[in-house]
Amino acid sequence: MEHVINAHEVLRAFDRISRDGKQQGGEFHLDGVVATAGHDGYDITLSNGTVSLTLMFHHKYQLDSPGDEELQHFLHHLTELADKEKG
Repeated sequence: MEHVINAHEVLRAFDRISRDGKQQGGEFHLDGVVATAGHDGYDITLSNGTVSLTLMFHHKYQLDSPGDEELQHFLHHLTELADKEKG
């Protein structure tokens, strides 16, 4: 199945998690999502333990999800994180 990923929303979610999340080693944790950046800075990975999304250079991406429902829930959660102000 073809998925459309909004790279801007993914980057906004990553920014929020890395800014407001708890840092543990090279990872940032916020609201059940773990964010990591590649050593070269050209790729980021967001994961909730079920779904993993890696956004790479030129907005290419790699998804690992057991199904469409889990993926849609994860993407919705990322949008909520991106839109939510620290409270």
